[in-house]
Amino acid sequence: MLTPAELKRVADYDQSVVDQVQREKEYADRPTKKTAVLVDLFAALEAEALDSIREAASEIGVMLKCRDRFKDQTISDLTSYFITLAKYQIEEDSNDITRWRKESQGI
Repeated sequence: MLTPAELKRVADYDQSVVDQVQREKEYADRPTKKTAVLVDLFAALEAEALDSIREAASEIGVMLKCRDRFKDQTISDLTSYFITLAKYQIEEDSNDITRWRKESQGI
């Protein structure tokens, strides 16, 4: 039989083991734990991508004006090339925004 003091020491030891196991599990899960900081990061990335989309749309407008103003075939080809690049940039940024919004909803 154990005395009350020994029972208390055993209970204290059991609790310390439980606490240690819990700390180790939290430490192991820490790299994959999603925090509120990620929400701010996704919001900043989304704002940057939206600015990039605005800039690309502006570039498309400028290229269309240049193509209308200068009827040369070389200029028309170059403006079409830059318009295509801007459209790809808009599509890529839109896909990124969609992905970031989905990730931030999961947090």
